[in-house]
Amino acid sequence: MSDPATKEIRAEAMVRISDLQAAFDELCDECQKSVREVLLYRLSRRKPYALRELERLRADTAAELGVGEDVLAGRSRTRHAVRARAQFIARARQRGFSLAEIGGAIGRDHTTVHYFAARRKR
Repeated sequence: MSDPATKEIRAEAMVRISDLQAAFDELCDECQKSVREVLLYRLSRRKPYALRELERLRADTAAELGVGEDVLAGRSRTRHAVRARAQFIARARQRGFSLAEIGGAIGRDHTTVHYFAARRKR
């Protein structure tokens, strides 16, 4: 039913779509990094000691739970990673950090941190 020219056009379109998807994914990663950097910068300006305290808390939590710090900031949704993130968020909230500050430390939005904190209270 379809001639070779149509198949060739489809193949070219698929290549272009996959190139666009890769570029979009790269842009999204860069945007997340930028947002995290801005939040951490704002945190460091407001409370100069707080940035170090939050980074230390993240390292201590990761070491205590036997996961890497990259797991806390990563995209994994395994049970172990999610529990580690929830533990870090609970500890940071107990120390008085804002939702945005905590989110910035682990590459998450403040609404995600709020969800974890609310879930922990139940």
